[in-house]
Amino acid sequence: MAPGLEMGGPFELVSGSGDATTLDDFSGSFALIYFGYASCPDICPTELSTMAVAIDILAERDATAADAVTPVFITIDPERDTQEVVGDYANAFHPRMVGLTGSSEAVDEAAKAFRVFYSRGPEDEYGFYLMNHSGFVYVMGPDGEFVTMFNGGSDPQAMADALATYVISEPTS
Repeated sequence: MAPGLEMGGPFELVSGSGDATTLDDFSGSFALIYFGYASCPDICPTELSTMAVAIDILAERDATAADAVTPVFITIDPERDTQEVVGDYANAFHPRMVGLTGSSEAVDEAAKAFRVFYSRGPEDEYGFYLMNHSGFVYVMGPDGEFVTMFNGGSDPQAMADALATYVISEPTS
């Protein structure tokens, strides 16, 4: 759907419930993917809220279409974001949101596949640090191929409208 632009790719991470999870696990449905971290004070919660509201807006329009989209949060801070943390964090935003983590190497591979920039900031005197990272929301199709992405700060209504265009016009099974 986005000819010539390669984005995304295989990854193997762990869900909040402890299940090994790959991009193939979302096969047959659309995946709305965001990379961030649970200790983020502002941008990550805003983007995950936007995703959740967009899914809910889409559900009001067409529940079947909304069910064909899985919201996914992938941590870029696996040191702090254990499987329990990502599971609870993702579920705080939407009951169907999947939180994923893994080893530093596995997270790095997933981030590279999606061309996500991230780096760890300096620690303060209490050992707390922030993560610098890009803030796109990626839409992957039922075939695992990149469809489009949304810039950080996107409007939930606009996101829902775009999702409806893709999801309703494409069979998901």
